[in-house]
Amino acid sequence: MFSSKLNSTHNSSTNGSTVHVMDSSMSDAEIIAWCFAYVVVSILIIVGNSVAIVIFTTSKLMRKRTNYFLLSLAIADMMVGCLSLPMYIYNFVTYHRDSSEVIRGIFLTLDVFTGFASIFALAFIALERLYSVALPNWHHTTPSFVYTIVITVVWVLASLLASFRLMFTLGVIKEEVFFNTTTTCSFLSLAVIIIAYIGIGIKVKMRIHEKSKRAMEKDRKLAMTLCIVTLIYVVTWLPFYCMNVAFRFCKFEDTLCTEVPYKFVYFTKLLQYTNSFVNPIIYTFKIPEFRVALFQLIGRKARRRQSSALISMRDIKGSDRKNGHYKNGHNGNGNFNDAVFRKSRAESESVM
Repeated sequence: MFSSKLNSTHNSSTNGSTVHVMDSSMSDAEIIAWCFAYVVVSILIIVGNSVAIVIFTTSKLMRKRTNYFLLSLAIADMMVGCLSLPMYIYNFVTYHRDSSEVIRGIFLTLDVFTGFASIFALAFIALERLYSVALPNWHHTTPSFVYTIVITVVWVLASLLASFRLMFTLGVIKEEVFFNTTTTCSFLSLAVIIIAYIGIGIKVKMRIHEKSKRAMEKDRKLAMTLCIVTLIYVVTWLPFYCMNVAFRFCKFEDTLCTEVPYKFVYFTKLLQYTNSFVNPIIYTFKIPEFRVALFQLIGRKARRRQSSALISMRDIKGSDRKNGHYKNGHNGNGNFNDAVFRKSRAESESVM
């Protein structure tokens, strides 16, 4: 059984240093519960970000340069749900069953890549918003290729850190190099996000007397959205990194420092992954254009279902007329087909 495989101390190392985890009390039911939680989060990430990617790429309302970063973030979050999280679940289940070190190394590299792609995207979104508020004239005249370059930088930086993880796994670089690099990038990104949003808040307050009530309300909503994004980022990402930093600098002779309840480690990792499905929810409720585009997408699908139902019923009626079973709707078969047609049409209209 699973529990017999988990009666030992093991290491948890993801996006940072090694933490020694005590999981001797893990039961089969707990393993299933943790796996179920991770699977649910993975499904939510895939569904939410799939919808976001479709909307960003197909809706005319969302074809703006400022949304390039949101599309990049949605792609990074999608990769978390499709690649990183499934491999984490596999690693979680098979860790004590002679799992392949190659697969573990691939997972850790992918986890660093997708995680930092998401982090860097959030940081550059914050900087772009600050740029739009502080220098609106420059922002409007910035060419599109600049956004393309910045997005490329996001993915290149994430790839660079992932290569550091791979080199650490292969023994090319020391743990200190990898740990110090990833920790610096993590907290620097967090600092950039917080400072940028504080700057936006200050700039908005300074320009209150220059704006109409409508513009002030728009700025207020923007500030609220940014506060929500920052708060969610801090809540979901900070615990795991703080734990890594704390145990990286602890004295490993101290058993109270190095032996951590496994539930805490797995919970902080689950929190980190939840950030990837929260972002589409924020888009839906805080970006009006995204909300309209989402309703339009749902409406198009409903209209397609209605059209398919009507075409199908027309085919049935045409076939009945041809076979002589439907004459002015007065015989038994005609009445039955009319009833079916009316019911199908009513159901299709109710979808709208």
